[in-house]
Amino acid sequence: MRLVLSQVAYTDLIHHAKTGYPDEICGLLTGRGELVMQIIPTKNGASDTKSAFLIPTGELNDHLPKLRAEGLNLVGFYHSHPNSPAIPSPTDVRELDNGLKLPHVLVGITPPYTDIKGWWIENGQVNLIEIVVGDEFLTEPNSPSTPVQSVAFLLSIGISLVVLITIALTLLPPAPKLP
Repeated sequence: MRLVLSQVAYTDLIHHAKTGYPDEICGLLTGRGELVMQIIPTKNGASDTKSAFLIPTGELNDHLPKLRAEGLNLVGFYHSHPNSPAIPSPTDVRELDNGLKLPHVLVGITPPYTDIKGWWIENGQVNLIEIVVGDEFLTEPNSPSTPVQSVAFLLSIGISLVVLITIALTLLPPAPKLP
């Protein structure tokens, strides 16, 4: 598994972690499939924001309908570890193994350095996932995105079939003469 972050999402994630430092910050990763097109910073509802995070349920309830209206999905979550590496703590593993089956991105921040890692946490197992950054990776291959592209795609398939049949028929030997 991997996550592909747009350049804007990556920059916004780093900015959110730096401006929230020394507190832990948190938020939502939004996009489609493995593609993270934007982040949505949320309030940290934990009682001790220096060493914990909690995305308030109310914020999730506010943001999810808006995402769907924009044609986006909740792709995952993120939070920061001030003065710590981007590795899930035992508390993270316990709290993030919640059955949602969504990846989690951690931003380790020790100014001026930041480190970003993606994690898949399920059944107590913690697995590192690949994070790719760059807008050139955001295209979804073989998926026309507009009606005109869909028509052009179908038309090209039709023309290809006609050409293929024509070539196949010209390569056939002549039919034998009937008596």
